[in-house]
Amino acid sequence: MRQLALCGLVVSLLLGGIAVFETNESVSTRRNEQDRSLQSAVASELSLISGGERQTTTALSLMLVNPAVRQLLTTRGLAARARSQDIAATRLALATIQRSSFVRLTAACLDDGSGRQIVCGPTTRAPVFPLSLSRQFLSLAGSALVSACTGTVCATPVTVSVP
Repeated sequence: MRQLALCGLVVSLLLGGIAVFETNESVSTRRNEQDRSLQSAVASELSLISGGERQTTTALSLMLVNPAVRQLLTTRGLAARARSQDIAATRLALATIQRSSFVRLTAACLDDGSGRQIVCGPTTRAPVFPLSLSRQFLSLAGSALVSACTGTVCATPVTVSVP
């Protein structure tokens, strides 16, 4: 009788060990699948963010070659009609940047070198910043790693201005 009980105990321990091993393998497999899914989701989000940043930078770079923007920033004493046409064209360009931006923008404005706002997008309630803050921002924007500066015009993901 004792031998039978001892044999039953050994078999039961053996079956318990096999069950624990199988459960551990199942949990490990599930954890690995979850890790791969998480890594895939993170990679997808990083790709989306990176693409959005490139898209915004490209749109801002296009602002630099827009003749209306360049004329507003560089030409002094524009005729009233030419200035209003350039402002209208720039306003449309800013609206396009607002619509296509990866990060939702509450404002898209064009500032001159002194930090004075020239024009804002049509859906923008023009923010009013103190001139000293605008000048500090322009100096930081000129040294930003993600700015696109050519000649006297500098564009960042936030502003297009003349430093």
